[in-house]
Amino acid sequence: MRVRAAFPHRDDQIFIVDRNDECGLWMHLAAITLSGGTLVDGANRNPLNPASLGSVVLFGPEGGRYAASLDRLAQAGAARKVRDASSLAVEVERLLAPDKAAEMAIAAWDVTTNGADVGEFLMRRLLTLLDEAESRKGL
Repeated sequence: MRVRAAFPHRDDQIFIVDRNDECGLWMHLAAITLSGGTLVDGANRNPLNPASLGSVVLFGPEGGRYAASLDRLAQAGAARKVRDASSLAVEVERLLAPDKAAEMAIAAWDVTTNGADVGEFLMRRLLTLLDEAESRKGL
């Protein structure tokens, strides 16, 4: 576990990251990310984050507040739902094949970037409106 300030060893097959300040780094480096909490009481992290960083998302039956995002990723072929430890092991083994993980990572990229143009347009428009409002204050 990362909380112990340990770094992964080359022989490690699983590394549990429990430090918020490093999650993005490890999600980017990991080929597969299990969405924490989904096997028991609901996702505690947004699954779009690892998906946008190229990590395949596995999740359990308890999506919590991120259930809609998990379903959207699964429907696009960008994530897989597992029921328990046994089905998790099967999916991890299947995804060790680089072509399978790559297919899912591409699907995840499509899901997470779809609509980015609209978001960028809205952000530019909002900033313009804020600038205009700020300049009217001085009048």
